[in-house]
Amino acid sequence: MNTDSTNIPIRSRKSFTSAGWIILICGVFTAISYFLLYRPVYLVMSVESPNSYLPRGDWYSTSYATYVFPDSRNRFYVWRQETEVNTQQSDPQSPFDTPQSIWKLFDNWLVQNGWVLYEATHGGACTLFLPEASFLEVGLDGYRVYMEPDPMPYPISPTICLAIWRIDESIYKGRYRIVLVTANPSALTVLNARIELGK
Repeated sequence: MNTDSTNIPIRSRKSFTSAGWIILICGVFTAISYFLLYRPVYLVMSVESPNSYLPRGDWYSTSYATYVFPDSRNRFYVWRQETEVNTQQSDPQSPFDTPQSIWKLFDNWLVQNGWVLYEATHGGACTLFLPEASFLEVGLDGYRVYMEPDPMPYPISPTICLAIWRIDESIYKGRYRIVLVTANPSALTVLNARIELGK
């Protein structure tokens, strides 16, 4: 009768080692998948502040936020910058003679960087991510929507919202508020939307 029991612990060690590697690989795969699906990716616009002609003419503020909609669980990463700028009506040194020239600065930059003006009678996704859309209209002296050429249906495509409007002239003459917002859907939001749309 063979009483050699050395094979038992050896087989047990091999079995444990194999199971350990499987658990480790699954854990690493899960961690990487979670990171890729939930990692915040903000669509940051490197457009120069319209106040750059001034010694300290930078953007007033920059903020980052995550929007999650409970009804759909769609997640968007929202980046926002804002400032104010004078036209020549209040500052003779300003490079902007009209509010249209302010729009032109941003419109040219966005078009050169692959974005197109989204022609719509309503604000689209900007009504969700731009609070100022509640009192501004779409168009000049209001806000405009920019998207990629041939955009996919909401919520797959990222959206840019640009708002430029006149500040109360009883306080300031020829001064405008500028807000630039981008909304980028998370990878998981895009994946779920593509599955639902069959694309």
